[in-house]
Amino acid sequence: MGFNSIICDIHNDGDYVRTANVDRRVYKAGIGSLDITAKYDFAILIGFHGMEGAKGILTHTFKGEIKELKIGDKKAGEITTFITWLWEHNIPVSAVVGATGIEDECAELQVPYFISKTEKSDYFVNEISLLDEIIKERGLIRSVPNKKIRISFYNEDIATWLSQNTSFIVDENECIFSDVNEFINNVISLCLEINKGAKWIISRNLDFVEKLKQKNIKRDKFTKKIMHQVLIKSLDRVTEKDISLLKGVIGDEGD
Repeated sequence: MGFNSIICDIHNDGDYVRTANVDRRVYKAGIGSLDITAKYDFAILIGFHGMEGAKGILTHTFKGEIKELKIGDKKAGEITTFITWLWEHNIPVSAVVGATGIEDECAELQVPYFISKTEKSDYFVNEISLLDEIIKERGLIRSVPNKKIRISFYNEDIATWLSQNTSFIVDENECIFSDVNEFINNVISLCLEINKGAKWIISRNLDFVEKLKQKNIKRDKFTKKIMHQVLIKSLDRVTEKDISLLKGVIGDEGD
């Protein structure tokens, strides 16, 4: 069966697809580069992982710092977000190909899925070989409400950093987008800003830990308990509230 295909490489600068080995038109620089106004017969999502919290390989939702993404009151991963966006633009989705962890999300969307068992070096070539099987699944467009998106973080200081250093809307420690279209148009910028915020948090926390090491802190039972509760966290998860709590316990010695 002959057809023309367009590959939209959504990661980073588009280097995940080896164009020399693929005789197809390739979009680079993310999902926002795709001409969404064109007519497409169907879409196939290849190389996807499960959402944050799912049991599987490399499960996360866009960034490791993101605890939860909701479309309306429904928890969503990258698969649900992209499929909702495609359906919003009348593009059927025939199948999702990815790692273990995508099963429940695809089943809820009623979209066929295939679990990849290929080695990374041969991943793309082998997945393309699945097209003969996937092509039989002419996807449907289902009705999924395109509602407000709310994103929460494992470290609430990410939300604070975004509110103070970007134009993203933040309310009650959540980053908010009016709908999936606004989110997709800004997802690359959001991820880059989250990187900056995470880097700032780790730098701040490292500086605080180094100062603690230089102080002669009284190691009574209560102080050690509070210090353990805070410092057992990974550096990217320690919040400003944690630091304030420690300072309150150890007094001026921790300043």
